[in-house]
Amino acid sequence: MFPNPPPYTLDRDRLSDLYGGDAAYAADLFATFLEIVWPEMALMETHVARQNWLELGRAAHKYKPSLGMVGLSELEAQLLRIEVAAKNSLQPEQIEALYRQCALEIAQMIPTLRAELQRLLLQANPGSANPRP
Repeated sequence: MFPNPPPYTLDRDRLSDLYGGDAAYAADLFATFLEIVWPEMALMETHVARQNWLELGRAAHKYKPSLGMVGLSELEAQLLRIEVAAKNSLQPEQIEALYRQCALEIAQMIPTLRAELQRLLLQANPGSANPRP
């Protein structure tokens, strides 16, 4: 059985607008997302478990731009929906469902982001035989 394909593709137009041809700069931001931001985003789960919608909305607001910086524009829009739902005190079940769907789809995109980081590292350092993980 094959794993499910990622739910989205990277927003190449946005990445081009953000980084132009600067693969090293893009690689730095992809690495930062994968090494720091993605693990921090797991804290959103705590807010959901505690039904702390105010903090969930704040966290969604905080992490929203990071998704755009790695080409996950559609998921950035989903975080905006979570932020708005949390701030407007929608039904807890609706907020939780929005969060769960978004968290799942971000997790499904992590292999794509890792592959893109490797591609960027090779592009930035064409002679490097061993780019960082």
